[in-house]
Parts: sequence; structure tokens; C-alpha cells
Amino acid sequence: MKANTGSLNLAPGVAEVISHSFTTSPVTAYFLRTPTSTWSPDDIPYALIHEHLKDEIPAKVRLGAKVAEAGDYAAAALWFPPECSVHDEPGTTSDVIREYVGKVEDARGRWLRGRPFWYLNLIGRRPGRDEKGVVRALIDPFLELARKDGVPAWLEAASEHSRGVYAHFGFRVVEEFRVGVGVCDRRGDLVDGGEGVPLWGMIYE
Repeated sequence: MKANTGSLNLAPGVAEVISHSFTTSPVTAYFLRTPTSTWSPDDIPYALIHEHLKDEIPAKVRLGAKVAEAGDYAAAALWFPPECSVHDEPGTTSDVIREYVGKVEDARGRWLRGRPFWYLNLIGRRPGRDEKGVVRALIDPFLELARKDGVPAWLEAASEHSRGVYAHFGFRVVEEFRVGVGVCDRRGDLVDGGEGVPLWGMIYE
């Protein structure tokens, strides 16, 4: 299996795949939940996610991100190369996402100490698509680039399952952190005094 790598031409399809794959993501539920939301954090409306990602992914590409898909959009990913130090357009993020980004940057600062790195910012598989090798096709070539560049790769795992998948590719957990502490539970549902959503910073080197 070989990935198809591109730029803005792939962005709409990548946004669709990632949006479908994030409908059960606790951190996505936290990002999008409001006091009037009626949907379950285990079944986030696709349209709500896509409304954000259809513009966010092209914006990231314009900042230098690389997008890729495998298996005719069975899975898709977005990577930032080492030369990209800005991963979101200034002024376009919400307070909850700024909280997330701040904690990620703090963790990266502790572990990467200013070193350049490849950043797996987004990856997902379309639900119901079980083709073998599609995730590997979106990860291995970029890890090879990281090795060639002599730099580490970084990601944040948003679930215990994904943490295990990334460990299979050679990533190791360096730090666990939480967003929404006191505001939401681990599913991303708004709960006063909640424990927050856990995430894991992981490095490949």
C-alpha cells in the first residue's frame, strides 16, 4: 500500500475522512460541546466536525502542512515538516483549542528542547473501511523522512487505542496531560469538577 501525497488538491477529501474518524473522539467532543448540545460525546455529528475541518485543513496546508491519503481515502493524515513552526493560523482558534495547544507546546518544549521535528497533527481512518496497510502507508514514509532529516517525530494520542497503535510504529509516551480539567469528564462531556480528557505526548526518535 502506497499513500497519495498532495497539497490543497487533497484537502477536501482529507477533511471528510478525518471528520468521519473523529465522531467518537473525546477531545473533539470537548472542543465542540456547548451547554445546549444534545448529541452524545460518543456520537459527535459529522457535519459539526466537518464545518470546522473543511476550512482548518486547507489553512494548515497553506502554512506548509503535507496531506496524504491511502486506500482511496480509506484513511488520511496531515503532517507538518520541521521547517513549519506555526501549526494554526493566528486568531482562528477557540479558547478550548488554545488550552490544548498551550499544553502541547509546554510538553514539546520539555521533551524536544527546541529541536526541529516532524509533527503528525491529524490522522484518521474512515469508519467501516478496514483495508490493511493504510495507516502504515500514512506513517512509515514520514518517519523515514524524519530519520533522513535526523530529527524526531511528535504526536498527541487522543485515546488508549491510538496510543497503542502509535507505539507499534515506534513512538513512545513521554508525557500524559489533560485538557478540560474541572470542566469536562474523560469522554469530553461537560461536567463541573470533571477530571478532563487525557492525552499522551509521544516521540519517535
